[in-house]
Amino acid sequence: MQQQDCMNVFCSILINQKTPLMRTLTNIVTRVLAIVVITMLVAGDAALTYAQDAAVRTYSMVATQTNNMDIPGQGAQSFDVTFETVLDVSKTGDEMYHIIITNISLEGSPAGDGGITSLIGVEMDVTLNADGSIDSVTGLEDNAAIIEMGGVHVFQERLQSLFLHGPGGELSIGKSWSHSTELPRNQSGMELETVTDTSYEVVGEESRDGVDVWVITVKGDVMTTGSGSAQGQNMDMQMEGETEGKIYVDKTTGAVVASESTGEMEGTIDMDAFSILMTITLANNVSSSTI
Repeated sequence: MQQQDCMNVFCSILINQKTPLMRTLTNIVTRVLAIVVITMLVAGDAALTYAQDAAVRTYSMVATQTNNMDIPGQGAQSFDVTFETVLDVSKTGDEMYHIIITNISLEGSPAGDGGITSLIGVEMDVTLNADGSIDSVTGLEDNAAIIEMGGVHVFQERLQSLFLHGPGGELSIGKSWSHSTELPRNQSGMELETVTDTSYEVVGEESRDGVDVWVITVKGDVMTTGSGSAQGQNMDMQMEGETEGKIYVDKTTGAVVASESTGEMEGTIDMDAFSILMTITLANNVSSSTI
């Protein structure tokens, strides 16, 4: 059999999910893409600042992701994933918050929900630094789903998308700032690292649902690299992309009442037999209300 025919047969097996190898690779790709989603949320969104009022605020975070893969001999393959998280957040002290995950849903993932719905009902306490970055999270150390996602430090970055990583001072039109984050983790045998450079600027003010808000634009550059193996297949991954969006901050309380962002990443997963080309597009929307 010709090498190309062997590759086509292997691709066909891969696409039809007939072998443990395909299931492993599907899980790896899906979880890698899930981490990319987390990273893009961190780069482009915030749902709460460190100056929130005393009321309990409910947040709905909805990310819709389209994943396109091009496998040699099989052409383009595509699947859509929708990930929604609902949380209740209350301020318990200076830069201290209590968070309850009230609902999580994940639709369209080839690898299922990965046990993530077991996080429904989980409670945690978060302490922030003066600039809104997370200093510590308690209540997650022994959670199996958190460990499966890569550990507390990975989920902490997910939580960071709830808090505006701000300039550490008052907001005003024209105010700008930036920060960079590095997120290493092990995901299904893949040693991965994501580097994100994010910039913010206060560009105006407006009224949303009767609330006077600052309008902040956000832009992020994201790069994810990694390597590992599955069922004897060596794998190397590199993806990079950009996100942009807006955050709407209550001028009185400092709470971010809404945000939206879009982004796109492109890259490859190189394996022994062939390379998979991937493009990921993401739309993310956050809304909130007080109880």
